[in-house]
Amino acid sequence: MRDDQASRVIDSKADSNEVIWNFFRMTILFSSNHGCVVSCLALATARFESVGAWQTAVLYTAYVGSSFLGATYVVKRLGSLRSITLGMGLNCFYVGCFFVATMDWCTVKIPSVFFGAAIGGVGNGILWTAQGVFFAHSSEIHANCPGRSQSDSTTLLAGLFSFSYLAMEVVMRLISSTFIKLCDVSWSTVFLIYTVLAILTT
Repeated sequence: MRDDQASRVIDSKADSNEVIWNFFRMTILFSSNHGCVVSCLALATARFESVGAWQTAVLYTAYVGSSFLGATYVVKRLGSLRSITLGMGLNCFYVGCFFVATMDWCTVKIPSVFFGAAIGGVGNGILWTAQGVFFAHSSEIHANCPGRSQSDSTTLLAGLFSFSYLAMEVVMRLISSTFIKLCDVSWSTVFLIYTVLAILTT
């Protein structure tokens, strides 16, 4: 390797703390956004009964379909970070359809929940594919920092992701029970809160 090539390699090695911070920030936003999704998913059958069960089926069908048929292409074209943003943006449609369906003025409640589930399923397919690529890339960059190995970097980032993901899921799930029991708000208000949070974390 020539000296100028070696110098570019050295200069490209990001500071370890910076890599960890960037990954942790993405993880918090990712986990918060996805926490809104799984919180609404848990309430689907309870709020919409049989329609909620069919909505969940649409969500997972779209998720599996997009994972196999188009997510990899999207991530390859847009890159992992933009694909994560796109996936979280599409998740907002899924969360938002719960708010729309609980409003009295909505006359297309069933079509709205199915539409939101289909869009959200596609978004999740892209989101999880992109997250895997982003994780692998971050781990590789962190391993290139002085004194780091690939296995240590992978273990560290996996631990950060797991902790953040589970913590934010618990926090998001607590929102509905807390606001319903303590604040005596309507379900439409709860779903509005989830929608706003999903948008803000995108």
